[in-house]
Amino acid sequence: MRRGLLSSDEASSDEASNEHCYPLPSGRPSRRARGTAPVAAASAASSSSAFAVAAQAAAARSGCPPPPNRASVGAAASAPESPIVSILETGVRGGHLVKQESGNKVKYVGFTEWKHMAAAVQGRTAGFESMASNRLVNQNVVNERIAINEDLLKRFGAYADFGTVILIVVRSDLRAIYRIMDGQHRVRAMQELYQRHPATSLPFCLQVTVVSDEAAAHAELMHFQVHHPADPRAFFGSQRQRDTADQVLARARSHFTNEALWKQHTSGRYVGRVDPVRPYLSDYVLLGLLQEAALLDMCPDAAWQILLAADALLKTSPLVRGKNTTEAMAEKAEKYGCYLGFLREGTWWEVRAKLPAALFSESDTATSRHGKSSKKNSTECVICLEPYAPGPHAQTALVPCGHQTCRKCANVLKCCPVCRKAIDNRLSLYD
Repeated sequence: MRRGLLSSDEASSDEASNEHCYPLPSGRPSRRARGTAPVAAASAASSSSAFAVAAQAAAARSGCPPPPNRASVGAAASAPESPIVSILETGVRGGHLVKQESGNKVKYVGFTEWKHMAAAVQGRTAGFESMASNRLVNQNVVNERIAINEDLLKRFGAYADFGTVILIVVRSDLRAIYRIMDGQHRVRAMQELYQRHPATSLPFCLQVTVVSDEAAAHAELMHFQVHHPADPRAFFGSQRQRDTADQVLARARSHFTNEALWKQHTSGRYVGRVDPVRPYLSDYVLLGLLQEAALLDMCPDAAWQILLAADALLKTSPLVRGKNTTEAMAEKAEKYGCYLGFLREGTWWEVRAKLPAALFSESDTATSRHGKSSKKNSTECVICLEPYAPGPHAQTALVPCGHQTCRKCANVLKCCPVCRKAIDNRLSLYD
């Protein structure tokens, strides 16, 4: 029976490693639950306990993790690194993990128990962070998986096989953090099951890739998504962008509280953007807006204030709502108390051109205070390097990509000098 990597980052509800684990009518567990769960439990029990004990003993003797692996590619032996790396190396020396080095990354594969994944590392508890937006976890999928396994545990004394969880560890991140590349729903379910039944064996297959930095982690994620496609709007260039997206989405949900406004993303493997019609919203629609509007590099407060200003403008200015909008759509938006649902891909920059310039100046300042400097191209043209100013050098956005040049340069361009997309229109931002 094939037990391999599961599809995508589990934004869709049909991604399930134990969907077919219901007992057969005879009262026996299904072939999958009967054949795989006990075998996995036995393998993990014999290997991962020794793995965890050896790691904890080494840390206790020295007060710190074992020395970094000198053969690790791209890392100096004396450079600080994630405490997770020393634990993985202990597993390799104990024969419980297999290690493969390739280019600038190192991969570890083996079996483990959930209790060992959550064990203390250097006096801290190992944590799990999603590489996608945490808000895209379908809690119904998690709850269903928990219920199935609770039933199996009651009937047969063992959980179903949870399959392979794929994780990333950033070597330069000194926190004890596993980043979830594939397996959000399974990790959530295992966390809850372990809290309920800490003495019950909860084995699974582990694949951990150690990369040098956050940029390499993002590249690894996107490479994975090429082969296991998911909606790209759920993924970000950094954990900081993901945190901004999560916070802004949470505010939007708490501010626009009419449940009829929010639509669930279409279930099933992602094969195309199936978004709700205007003026309805979904988490994916807002994530796409945040990315297109380049708001993810701002602090959450600044990004949220810009969205509120856009909502107010859409309410009072029907002409910026895009093509083919109707009175019926406007009536629904008024009823739901939100007009952001009129924004779809390619429509943001027309709204952006009509928002107060001061709003974005304040946002740049707020972003700088939160550790990221204002972009260079916010003050000068990327082509002629002349400062933006009223007249020929007025700051101009290229539609649909949104990259900016001065008006003089924009008028002679056929495609964007940054991303090479064809230019459909040009919008002056300030004049």
